[in-house]
Amino acid sequence: MRKNDRMLGVLATGFLLAGLGSVTQAPESHAASSHCPTAYACIWKDKDYSTSGSGNGWVAFQYSIVNYSGWYYNGFAHTGSYSADNSATSIFNQGVTSTACWYKLANYSGTQTCMTRGSGRNNLATSVSPIGFNDVIVISSGRFV
Repeated sequence: MRKNDRMLGVLATGFLLAGLGSVTQAPESHAASSHCPTAYACIWKDKDYSTSGSGNGWVAFQYSIVNYSGWYYNGFAHTGSYSADNSATSIFNQGVTSTACWYKLANYSGTQTCMTRGSGRNNLATSVSPIGFNDVIVISSGRFV
């Protein structure tokens, strides 16, 4: 019987450790948004806060970007298909105190979507406010308001 008690103890410890491992892991999309530097707002080309699988492949602003034309995702500079203009699929506001807004047109005009500090959208294609605000309905500028 002692052998069975030891085996149960080992199994219980294994299950406990496995459970603790899953409790301490952050959800993947939230962990990826942490790549956006503190005090900045970021965009990524793909869903779940990534650009071609890299969470670091973002474009960030600390105050504003009047026009994303000419900006490239971090680590993908001057690669034609990685232009930030009209291509964002996920956004995150890592700002210190402000709400960040992104706009369909340059110069902060057109349809907008805004995120409070510490929030984002991991897939603008499934956005509900406004519906369909994604890389089909483009992002061309952004700023803290």
